[in-house]
Amino acid sequence: MEKLYWTTATGQKIDVDDMSDAHVRNAFKMILRHAKLLKEQEEAKKKAREDFYNPKSIERRLLEEGIIEEQWEREEELGLY
Repeated sequence: MEKLYWTTATGQKIDVDDMSDAHVRNAFKMILRHAKLLKEQEEAKKKAREDFYNPKSIERRLLEEGIIEEQWEREEELGLY
């Protein structure tokens, strides 16, 4: 089987077979934390995409930017209301 190495924060490569149990545990915890962070980031991106295309969200953005009011004012001036 191919040798596997763990790279420490200082850049030192350690053969996984030579790591202490405590070091393996800590490395595994770090991997789990990193995986959780990546999952949270992906979920946030997905929610942001969903919000971006949500009609209510689009309306809210237009209101915040004053675009909708401007359009309403133009339509009122033209007698469309």
